[in-house]
Amino acid sequence: MLLDLEITQDQMDIVVECLNVIDVKTTKYYKDSSKIHGEGIFASYNMVVGSVIGLGSIDEVNKTFLGRYTNHSDNANAMFYYMANGDVVMISQKPISKDEEILIDYRDHTLHKTHLQ
Repeated sequence: MLLDLEITQDQMDIVVECLNVIDVKTTKYYKDSSKIHGEGIFASYNMVVGSVIGLGSIDEVNKTFLGRYTNHSDNANAMFYYMANGDVVMISQKPISKDEEILIDYRDHTLHKTHLQ
C-alpha cells in the first residue's frame, strides 16, 4: 500500500510522529492492540452501514485517536469523508460487529479525497 502512495515506511513514521493527536471521548469506539499493526480502533457496539463513527481530524490540524490509530486494509469497513469546514468524518461502509477492528483503505483517504455535500 505504501508503494501505491510512493512513500517509504520511514517517511510514514515521520509523518505519524509529527501529528497533533487529541483524545475525543466517545462511546462508539475504543483503542486497543491490533493484530494488524500496533494499536487500532475497535467498535464498541454493532454498527450498520452508514453509521457515523466519529471525527478523524478537526480543522485539518488536529487528528483524533480515530484518525491516528485506524489501520489500513484492502478489505476496509469504513471510510473518511472530507467536510467543507476542513473536518474529516468516518462513516461505516459495511456492517461492523462489536469489538471488530475498524479499518480504512489508506489509498481512499489519501489519493481519492471524498467530500460530503
